[in-house]
Amino acid sequence: MLTKEFQHFIRDTGAYETPADSSCSRMDRFFGKFDAWFYLKLFRIVYVCSKVVKRGEFNSESWSDLSFAVMRNIEQCGGKVRVEDYQNAVCATHPVVYVANHMSMVETMVLPVLLLPFDHITTVVKESLMRYPVFGTVMRGVNPVIVGRQNPRDDLKNVLEKGSDFIRNGQSVIIYPQSTRSIVFDSSHFNSIGIKLAKKTDVPIVPIALKTDFMGIGKFMRDFGPLDRSKMVCFKFGEQIRVSGNGKAQHQRIIDFIDDTLKIWSGY
Repeated sequence: MLTKEFQHFIRDTGAYETPADSSCSRMDRFFGKFDAWFYLKLFRIVYVCSKVVKRGEFNSESWSDLSFAVMRNIEQCGGKVRVEDYQNAVCATHPVVYVANHMSMVETMVLPVLLLPFDHITTVVKESLMRYPVFGTVMRGVNPVIVGRQNPRDDLKNVLEKGSDFIRNGQSVIIYPQSTRSIVFDSSHFNSIGIKLAKKTDVPIVPIALKTDFMGIGKFMRDFGPLDRSKMVCFKFGEQIRVSGNGKAQHQRIIDFIDDTLKIWSGY
């Protein structure tokens, strides 16, 4: 299946799950059980894309291809991917603010292929990612909103100002409001920055619950941890939410959606 075929399929059906008979090459069948093989392929995907960025040819199509290649890499190395209620993203008024919990690098790499078919997007990323060799080049091509995670006040100002500019230009913004990625969802670390941006720009929020502990948190490099192929990669899109009043009720609604979904997925 090619990128556009996948995008047409999931848009038509509203859901996706890695087929039980998902095909992969002989090399993947042999080496796919080793984490090093997954990361070798991942770095190759990112390296090829960085060349596209350097040539000034990076666009939504190449970003989609990168994202789909990462998703296929997960599947070819023994992982399973599941997407639920995709129609809530398709049917939403655009632009929107996407608000999601944050577990690993998987969501930052896979969500674009799900959102780019019908939406121009950007994402909020931490500054340290921009310093990674090769990967930082690709992130600069995405033109993200960058936060330092050192001064919450400055980060909020930056997201509100630059996020508003993107939305006025018709781009949706993906925000991960947790202070740091975590396998366990702790609502006390899930701030209301998405609510504030949506209220300022008068656009709806589409909440996303995700489970990406397929990729663990690394001991020496947090972004590159051990893989757990028994853990399914899951995404679920909630109904769009309009912010009213001080936004506290809507913020709690997002938290409840993510928390309830993760409890259902606890066996995956």
